[in-house]
Amino acid sequence: MSIYTIIESNSGLVWGTAIADTITDACRMIDADFGDHDFTYKDVGRSVIYGGQDHYVVYADTTGIDYMADDYEAVRALPIAGYVTRSLDNI
Repeated sequence: MSIYTIIESNSGLVWGTAIADTITDACRMIDADFGDHDFTYKDVGRSVIYGGQDHYVVYADTTGIDYMADDYEAVRALPIAGYVTRSLDNI
């Protein structure tokens, strides 16, 4: 298991930190903390940045810091683990 910290692309806010096996599991866990359970997650490449699609930027986190929503600059200094998109299952 690894620790991941996630920034949501549209808001630029730190969405949260999760301990998970994969970056998609980490995103699923963070969304579940907000009560969102109906999404399908996909590990996508860096090209999502230029496509304009809403996504999560997932960072590998070994700092042990409890980041706040506006700590995006500190989180952006961490190594990127990947990019994840989400969509509703029922669409």
